[in-house]
Amino acid sequence: ENIAKAKMAIVCESEKSVLQYISYFGTANNICVAVCGSSLSKYQFDLLYRLGISELVLGFDRDFEEKWSDDYIRVQKKFKKVYDKYSPFVNVSFLFDTECDTLGYKSSPLDEGKEKFLYLFRNRVIL
Repeated sequence: ENIAKAKMAIVCESEKSVLQYISYFGTANNICVAVCGSSLSKYQFDLLYRLGISELVLGFDRDFEEKWSDDYIRVQKKFKKVYDKYSPFVNVSFLFDTECDTLGYKSSPLDEGKEKFLYLFRNRVIL
């Protein structure tokens, strides 16, 4: 119901991130879901799309240590594939640590507190 009202879903890798989101914003405001892995399936997207989302916010873990490393470029390519696949249907944005100093290595956008999450959310990457 919350996702349908907000017309937005924040998609994270783990259930822990969803629980952190709820602890920051409350159950009544929860628009965060977990894919239980590191990719969004077509089935998962279809469930969200049927709720009427107009924006999909991808909040996956920071799986790179340094800017412009092979892992950094791999993550960018992975996000571009998600964008290419789903942007014809909804706006797609990413909680991405572009400055490489907001999150620690392997941290999710919700792991290091509400303020860091809000910073990443306000500065999310829109292709």
